Amino acid sequence: MNTMVPVGRISKLFGVAGEMAVNLYNTFPGEINHEEPLYAVIDGLAVPLFLEDFRRRGRSGPLMRFADLDTPVRAGGPTGPALFIKSGVPAKAQGRVED
Repeated sequence: MNTMVPVGRISKLFGVAGEMAVNLYNTFPGEINHEEPLYAVIDGLAVPLFLEDFRRRGRSGPLMRFADLDTPVRAGGPTGPALFIKSGVPAKAQGRVED
């Protein structure tokens, strides 16, 4: 069973190419797998967001751009929610909610 682990939060839109400034939590993995989506809970549903671009930006966190969110209008929807990854560790072992 997979567990949803919070790894960051979308803080704001950045620029005109759909980039978003993100605050990362210490649970964010050291290596980024572009094949595995991050998830944001939008309207009660876990929506997969596939990472297209990841750029470090000083201490404030990285800029991320996700597939299909390539304009400010499209990217404006998920601003604010937490980002999650799926972990293979059972929820009971981590004390987290199962998806």
